[in-house]
Amino acid sequence: MSPILQFRELRRSSGLSTGSNSKHDEQTCLIVGLGQRTKKKAIPSLLKLVKDGWVQITGAVDPFVQTAPIDKLSLYPTVNDFLKVNERPTVAYVAVPHHEYKNVLPGLFEAGTNVLKEKPVACNSSEAVELKRQADAHGVRVGVLCQRRFSRRYNALEGWIPLLGKISSVQVVETIDVAELAEGWRARKGLAGGGVVIDMGYHMLDQLVGLFGEQFTVRHAALMKTRQGDYDVDDTAHVSVEFAQGVNATVVLSRSGAKNEERISIIGEGGILSLDSDLVRLSLRDDTGSLTPTEEYTVQEPSSVLLERGLVSFMDGVDAQKWDLNRDIAVMKLIDEIYRLGNESLDTKVAQDPLTKAWSWPKVTLDVERAVDKQLHTTLSIYNNSGIFGQFEKAFSSFHNTPNHHALLHNSGTNALYALYYASGLGSGDEVIVPVYTFHATVSPLMHLGVKPVFVDAHPETGNIDPRKIARAITPKTKAVIVTHMWGVPCAMEEIVSICRKNDILLLEDCSHAHGASVNGQKTGTFGDGAAWSIQGDKVLSGGEGGVSLTPHSEVYYRQLIHGHYNKRCKSEIPKNHPLQEFAVTGAGLKNRAHPLAISIAKNQLEKLPAILYCKSKCVAHFIQTLAPVPFLKAPAVDVGCQPAWYALIFRFDETQAPPGLTRERYVQEVMARGMKHIDIPNSTRPLYDEALYKRPWDILGHVYKPNMYTVDWEAADFPGAVAFHSSVIKLPVWAYEDDWDTVEASAQVMLNVAIDFMKTTLN
Repeated sequence: MSPILQFRELRRSSGLSTGSNSKHDEQTCLIVGLGQRTKKKAIPSLLKLVKDGWVQITGAVDPFVQTAPIDKLSLYPTVNDFLKVNERPTVAYVAVPHHEYKNVLPGLFEAGTNVLKEKPVACNSSEAVELKRQADAHGVRVGVLCQRRFSRRYNALEGWIPLLGKISSVQVVETIDVAELAEGWRARKGLAGGGVVIDMGYHMLDQLVGLFGEQFTVRHAALMKTRQGDYDVDDTAHVSVEFAQGVNATVVLSRSGAKNEERISIIGEGGILSLDSDLVRLSLRDDTGSLTPTEEYTVQEPSSVLLERGLVSFMDGVDAQKWDLNRDIAVMKLIDEIYRLGNESLDTKVAQDPLTKAWSWPKVTLDVERAVDKQLHTTLSIYNNSGIFGQFEKAFSSFHNTPNHHALLHNSGTNALYALYYASGLGSGDEVIVPVYTFHATVSPLMHLGVKPVFVDAHPETGNIDPRKIARAITPKTKAVIVTHMWGVPCAMEEIVSICRKNDILLLEDCSHAHGASVNGQKTGTFGDGAAWSIQGDKVLSGGEGGVSLTPHSEVYYRQLIHGHYNKRCKSEIPKNHPLQEFAVTGAGLKNRAHPLAISIAKNQLEKLPAILYCKSKCVAHFIQTLAPVPFLKAPAVDVGCQPAWYALIFRFDETQAPPGLTRERYVQEVMARGMKHIDIPNSTRPLYDEALYKRPWDILGHVYKPNMYTVDWEAADFPGAVAFHSSVIKLPVWAYEDDWDTVEASAQVMLNVAIDFMKTTLN
């Protein structure tokens, strides 16, 4: 039976029942610890089981409570006091401050009483191991009441995970808002054993261990006190854990969150499995690689229901795996390691104002450092496609579902484009249709080939080349159309492909903004005769510096090798009887080889790319949703079937909808004044029609162009769409890690607040 069918069957059968106990002898229960949790949650659940005949409550122990919470229930100051005058109970429900467990439990073990206790299993793994030893010695059972082990939502995660195939990453966020962090024993490390990690975080870490196994390595742990106050434990933690099979989990825990959140995203080769509060959603990839919603499961599970399920399971003796103390010991070992790595800086580390966090990309995580270190000690020069070069190129082709295409690394995106243009046969006298609104590197390499650029206007709502205007620009001299997927939003590729095929001209893609973007499931970069990507700077997929190209044509690939990968690659990859083979030693005289350290980073980022794209999409959705009430901020226009890569998030400022006197510049200035420094008005990327390189290339490229070799037959009036788009855009970075979510929320809120304030105020 498939995992989906198995889980559907579980839902029909509804699992454990808390109905009448007709099969088992009634058990007796001693309550140890009468704190708020016991009074509000455990006792109502136990009373329900009393009514159903599962258990009889025989007493309660708490030295600080004078009045019993249940009528006629006898109170005792200690377990020993209870045992002196009562029969030993079958089971004891124990909920005391963490440091008290080691004092309370031995007496229950000696009496032969099974113990069901609240988390954690102990204050550290050594105590946990000793607890298990004592329980085994006395032949009693000990269970840690991790309620999520009895949650239908988490059962769904466990049941559906096999459908994802190899897991690439897991991202977890759990936050609550505790008003008084300095109150009670949980504010003291000596009493609680720690803060958010050992307390609230125990449940989520337990789930990760249950899902991915007891073998793990903590790669990073940052523990923080985010508020002023008299407490010495962590209230916030950012943790990175690597489980077996290369599963990397990022975990964010906080007791000082802005709101209550419980989210898990599990990203695998076959799809994405997510839990967000009451909703579990499974989306699987279809034959085109597109994510398709496959299953959803929604259920509200009050903690009282989970508690009842746990109590019945323990008393009934079923689901032994849910009560395996070795799992809890593994969870404690994980917690110990998190505290070992994180506690050194806890006293001085205070959570940073989210608006002051510097934007940095690619994010240098420990796995990035390990990848660089590994390559550093392997080789710093590669002359063929061996090692990290071959690994990346093969993985890049596979990612794009084009195993028979030729991927080739270069030392920059600009040179990747240059090599692609050269290899495609573009040359003197050719006309090439290009977008007028793009970064200049899309067009500039053409100028070293003697080409005349033919600029075409942009669609005013997307900034992408307008396919309606491409056909009008075609002449008998037109050799190719080049498109740029601006800011990561794909162009109208179906229309553009049709135009190029109809006119028998080449189609080349500049995908430097669009790593992993797609149209109806087909990745950008695979629609035409070749494509190039930058992997420089803060591109979605980055190695710091570098570029990569992809083409289905072997001849184009061989000419790219000749262009800048002379000697070994040419000798080994160009067929021996090919006319270009005699140029193998020298190539065309240029060198385009990438740096292995850069590619080691890029390879690491390529492995994370599905997770990065998923998180970027969530970030964009949050900005769009937050700013939806602002009429003068227009969200990106995305065609149906398009999945952007979100290199950047572009809002268009609509002055016709803004308060009188409010300009784009004034709005951005005020947002920055309130601390949101990441907002920008981009100007390096702009309409290119007036750049001297394209109007007078012969002034600096006289060896390629004769004076007045072509007529500049364009002017600003020819490009109203590009001018309108460029004059309205506001650019934001798109964050891609869960531990940046506070920055996302704070940034969006500042933009909203500024807009609201302007809309309330009459400007002069």
